[in-house]
Amino acid sequence: SLQDGEKILKQLGEIKDPAALKAKVIELAQKLSVNQATAASGGLLPAINSKTPSAVVLPAIRQQALAMKKVGEISSLIQTGTAFHILYVDSIIEQKDVKFADVREKLTKLVRERQVGMLQMEILKTLIENARRDGKIEFVNPMLKAQDLEDQRRFKNEMGGR
Repeated sequence: SLQDGEKILKQLGEIKDPAALKAKVIELAQKLSVNQATAASGGLLPAINSKTPSAVVLPAIRQQALAMKKVGEISSLIQTGTAFHILYVDSIIEQKDVKFADVREKLTKLVRERQVGMLQMEILKTLIENARRDGKIEFVNPMLKAQDLEDQRRFKNEMGGR
């Protein structure tokens, strides 16, 4: 909840030792995260840059992460749907110049993976649209239902209400 998030931010703000702060962030992520994958990893997310896909990191989280500039920095509270997030900068990876020949194979693989991912998303979108049209979707998780309604609203707005 918002109140819990504010309490956690206050608690983290009182810790001055960088090692203790990092340990507390990991502990709280493991204890409080509703996402089992990130909870298990102590809240660790993949490296984030301006091209990180929304399927990997939500846009609000990506935007906040990119605004953070120092190791040890803690974000303000970020709300996505009914969930709240706090970011902690564990490390910053500096960009480096590379030769195309050195990354060609890796880029080819990445492009193929993205193409497959896009095709999978299109198939999933079609399946969801068909199920929605046929009235076969039932949400048991209220957060997912709220997110679906938000996605439908956003889609209608993007399509100009068509």
